[in-house]
Amino acid sequence: MRYGVQAAGAAAAFLMASAVLAVGAFGQGTVEIGAAVQLSALRAASGLPHKHAKKTRRSSHIHVLRRNGDLRSFLEKLRPGDVGKLAPGVYGSRLKLALVRTGTAAAPIRLTSLDPVHPATIAARIVFQRGADHWVVDHLDLDWNARGQNYPSITIGSEHVTLRYDDIQNQNTSICINAIDDPSWGTAKYTLIDHNRIHNCGVRPVTSYSSSGYFAHGIYVIGYYTTITNNYIYDNANRGIQLRGSHGAVVEHNTIDGNGSGIIFGDLAASGNTVAYNIITNSANACSGGCNSYGAFSWWGSTATGSANSFHDNCVYGNQKGDIETSDGGFRALRNKIADPRYVNRARHDYSLAKGSPCASAGVQRDD
Repeated sequence: MRYGVQAAGAAAAFLMASAVLAVGAFGQGTVEIGAAVQLSALRAASGLPHKHAKKTRRSSHIHVLRRNGDLRSFLEKLRPGDVGKLAPGVYGSRLKLALVRTGTAAAPIRLTSLDPVHPATIAARIVFQRGADHWVVDHLDLDWNARGQNYPSITIGSEHVTLRYDDIQNQNTSICINAIDDPSWGTAKYTLIDHNRIHNCGVRPVTSYSSSGYFAHGIYVIGYYTTITNNYIYDNANRGIQLRGSHGAVVEHNTIDGNGSGIIFGDLAASGNTVAYNIITNSANACSGGCNSYGAFSWWGSTATGSANSFHDNCVYGNQKGDIETSDGGFRALRNKIADPRYVNRARHDYSLAKGSPCASAGVQRDD
């Protein structure tokens, strides 16, 4: 089940390579999440107006693209404050969408489905280029199949991008979401990833450290001040979440199940990241020796060890190589619980918890 709608879906797009489609965008969104994070950061990331944000003089418009319509022309019509709605159908197959237009704090750009119960599918790579700020992408199926190209589905190199209530996957081909910090392509800041299903990212099985799937994750964060809340993250080739060089991320109230490993701090001196109130279970892969199939661990390689990272009040269970591994340092583990969360129907990805679950205070807190 999606969040609040009866549908399951797919994923969309990454990096800048060859001819990309420069497109514009959509309207206003609000955010409700269970995790306690800075209100200012949430407003920035979600599209909620800042207290002192300047009001745009241009009134917003709603634009609708009907099935089999021209996605390129449709997106080029949209301006800050507009809402672009896609009718049920599949759009942008095999396109590379390089988003360059920017919204504002008071008038974000929004892309959504006309009918959230029957969400539209975008079958393209999506790249938020440097300066493509203040976007809200919600209630869509984002389904990019990399087909050996090894590009992430969604690459974020800009500020205040929000992904909410989406179903994101790429048919087991590559990383799904990549929040980057790159001198050429941009730096992700204040990204909000909230109430999504993120699954089937990266090639399986992972049989060795050199397997392509070993480098494919659900969410890969190198950027700054990322908020990841209330997502179901499952069946990805390797990490559910990798905080690699990430600074100031908040990862709270997610359910992370059945990935190659749950969450990793490192490398690149990742610092100031908080991981709390998550359920992390059943990490496993086909590597001899497990290939780091822990619930939570760190690795710093030849880079500086990170600092001020915390892993607290999480519920972890059934991870192949171990639930929490702190031997490489760089994070503190406090008040975590080793307990079976008692999912209602894990085989069907129903991660609601049975009555009396010892993990009731962790994981996704509501399916609104």
